[in-house]
Amino acid sequence: MNIPKISHFIRGALMGVADTIPGISGGTIAMIVGVYERLVTAISHCDTQTFSLVLSGKWKEAAARIDLLFMVTLVAGVVFGIVTSTVPVLHLLENHLPVTFAAFTGLILGSVWILFRRIPKHTFVTTLSLVLGAVAAWGIVSLNTMSGSTHLGYVFLCGMIAICAMILPGISGSYVLLLLGEYAYIIEKVRNVVHLKTNLNELTVLVVFACGCVIGLVSFAKLLRWLLKHFHNQTMAVMCGFMLGSLKCLWPFQKMLEVAGKKEFVALPSEAITPMLVGHVAVALVGGLALIFVLEYLASKLSSHS
Repeated sequence: MNIPKISHFIRGALMGVADTIPGISGGTIAMIVGVYERLVTAISHCDTQTFSLVLSGKWKEAAARIDLLFMVTLVAGVVFGIVTSTVPVLHLLENHLPVTFAAFTGLILGSVWILFRRIPKHTFVTTLSLVLGAVAAWGIVSLNTMSGSTHLGYVFLCGMIAICAMILPGISGSYVLLLLGEYAYIIEKVRNVVHLKTNLNELTVLVVFACGCVIGLVSFAKLLRWLLKHFHNQTMAVMCGFMLGSLKCLWPFQKMLEVAGKKEFVALPSEAITPMLVGHVAVALVGGLALIFVLEYLASKLSSHS
């Protein structure tokens, strides 16, 4: 495997890890590591035109149109990231949530600074777009959690909705699944597959969920590509706003509890917020900020080989 393939696999793995964490978006990581617009373009090209090229035997043209080598390597990394991080992420959320959320708060704050700085021209409209994006994301993550359902039709719909959030920086697909009441249900199926304890019913649920993801992903990517093409600066500013607004669900002084079979985040009681915990949270926040600038540096190095 050459340097570009390795770099794309690593980027995909980072996106996969992010998508297992409620409050973090794989789209955020894609923007940080510099593959977001290329990814959206490639996904949006999975359409009837590409299908026609395949049917007519023009395999090379079809592969080039959807940036196949890039996509296969990136998706392989995403799958690897999701499968290998599901269990440790659940452990961190259940046992070290304040520090984990603080670190990711630092990551997002640093990301917003970097990405907003990359917008070529800052105007009143881009600033307004940033504010509106932040308000919209804040409103979304403030919604009450739904009860959820095990019906395959609902699972399919959740896949369509969650995948749209996953490619939007700042709006976490995992958090959307939490709001829809399906996060614990889906993540449990993934964990059982990892531990080789799954069955046909669970595999059926995951296949239906994946089908919803594919259909939602292609449809939404076309809209995003059009927005980036015609309103690039404003779209990027809105996405930065999404990232800022999503910080509400990453408030570090929470804990994760299982209520009626579903995992929920509740605020820590005041007596549990000790000076030592505040210190740990502060260190994790600064560490997250530092890490994002390291990631930006590594992304610039990887880009030079892509």
